[in-house]
Amino acid sequence: MIDTFIVRGEWLENIETLPLDMQDKVLAEIVRYGTRKPTKYDGDPIIFSIVNGYKGRIDNTIQDYENKVSMSKSAGRKKKIDD
Repeated sequence: MIDTFIVRGEWLENIETLPLDMQDKVLAEIVRYGTRKPTKYDGDPIIFSIVNGYKGRIDNTIQDYENKVSMSKSAGRKKKIDD
């Protein structure tokens, strides 16, 4: 299970006008979604809408990370063979 994704600083800038408790909920939901944990605020239309707007970017960062990890494993140092 992947638990790594990139969080952009602009995401906090985008929600900083919201009340602090809503910011906390949005950020917690982003982390839950990015780490593939169950979300808690699907019933809150504002939180759900904001997080929904980031899901594509989160998915892309996860895919990029998985690609880099798999490339680094396959591009490792070649083994030296002694005869």
